[in-house]
Amino acid sequence: MSEASRRTQISICMGSSCFARGNNRTLQVLREYLRTRQLEEQVDVKGLLCSGGCSQGPNLVIDGMAYHAVQPAALVELLDHHFRPGSAG
Repeated sequence: MSEASRRTQISICMGSSCFARGNNRTLQVLREYLRTRQLEEQVDVKGLLCSGGCSQGPNLVIDGMAYHAVQPAALVELLDHHFRPGSAG
């Protein structure tokens, strides 16, 4: 397995609805989380123009698993669950 395929993939919807509902702050929380836990080299983060689930936003996807209504305050718990040792994602 190549190094790139082992990296966690996180996509954040930055469409206007998700952005206004909190994903503008979610991106900041995510970057700080990765930096403080020294996970930046293990994660690829990308923004999406619109993920198509505007009414369920803010939306993000971690390794293919979609999460809806993710508020910045709940993001740390979600990431802790994903990155805990032995977690399958």
